Amino acid sequence: MSVGFWTAAVLCLLTSALLPFAVRPLLYRFAVVDVPSERSSHVRPTLRGGGIAPGMGIVLGTLVLAAAVPGVSGRLLVVIAVASAAFAILGFADDVRSLGSLSRAVVQMVIATVACAAIVTIAEGPWWLYVLGPVAVAGYVNVANFMDGINTVSGLHGTVVGASFVVSGALAGQPWLTGLGTCIALAFLAFVPWNVVGRRMFLGDVGSYLLGGTIAVAAVAAIAVGVPLVAVVAPLVPYLVDTSSTLARRVARRERWFEAHNTHVYQVLARRHGHVPASSIVTAATVACAAAGSLAFVGPVGAVAAVVLFAVIAAVYLSLPSWTLRLTHREARVEHV
Repeated sequence: MSVGFWTAAVLCLLTSALLPFAVRPLLYRFAVVDVPSERSSHVRPTLRGGGIAPGMGIVLGTLVLAAAVPGVSGRLLVVIAVASAAFAILGFADDVRSLGSLSRAVVQMVIATVACAAIVTIAEGPWWLYVLGPVAVAGYVNVANFMDGINTVSGLHGTVVGASFVVSGALAGQPWLTGLGTCIALAFLAFVPWNVVGRRMFLGDVGSYLLGGTIAVAAVAAIAVGVPLVAVVAPLVPYLVDTSSTLARRVARRERWFEAHNTHVYQVLARRHGHVPASSIVTAATVACAAAGSLAFVGPVGAVAAVVLFAVIAAVYLSLPSWTLRLTHREARVEHV
C-alpha cells in the first residue's frame, strides 16, 4: 500500500474521531437537537448532525487517495468525494431547517444523476447505469435515512459495507475501491463511540445522507469498472429488505406510508432488546450477506448461490420479531408458573 493510502486512512480515522469536539458547539449554536416523539426510538433530546465528522473524514480522505491514484481510478474517487460532500450538505440543511419532501427528492436526484453520468462516462461503464444508477443512488440515500433510527446501527453499517468494499476491491484488482472502502469503514467506526458514550450525538440527516450517498455512488463506480454486481450489492441487502418489507406492509395496511413511523424490523427489535443488541443483529445479517456475496467472484454459479443465501438470511432476519415475541411469551409463562 502506498503512502497516500495510509495517509487517507489515518486522516479519515482521526477526523471522524476528533472533529466532534469542535462540531458539538456548532450544533448547539444552531439548535440541531433531535427531540423524541411517539415515533422515535430514543427517549431524551440529543444533538444530531454529528455526521459532519465522518463526512469531512471521508471527503478529505478520498481526495487524498485520489491524488495518489492515477488515471481513471483517481477521477472516479474525485467524483465520489464531491457527491459525498453534496449529499452531506443537503443532509445538514435538512438537519438545521427541515426541507420539503419534494425539494429534497429533486436535489437528491440531481446529485445522483450528475454523479452517475460522470462515473459511467469516465469508466466507460454499461449504458444502463445512466438510467438505473441515479434511481438506485437516490433510493439508497433514503433507505439509509430510514434505517438510521437507533444507536450504532448506521456507524456499524458503514463499517461493514466499507470492509466489504475492501475485500471486493482486492478480489477484483481495483486498489481504489480497497482504499475507498477503508476510508468509509474507518470514518464510521470512529464515530460509533460518540453515538453510545457520555453526551451522545446522532449522525443526523447529514450522516445518513452521507452514508447512503457515499455507499451508493461507490457501488455504481464499482459496477461500472466490472466488479460483480452481486458482490457489490451484498452488504446492502439487510437494509434494502428491512425497508422494502416495511413499506410493503404499510401500503398493504393502507397506512400513510410516507409518514415517519417506528415499525421497521430493527426498531421492533430495539424496543424489545435495546439499541445495541438490535444493531448487532442488523450488523450480523450484513456481515453474513457480505460474506455470501464474495461467492460471486467464483463465477455465475457462485453468484446464484449468493442470491440463494441472501434469501435465506433475509427470511431469518424478517422473522426475528416473531421469534423473539414467542420466546418472550414463553419465558413469561415459565416465570408465572
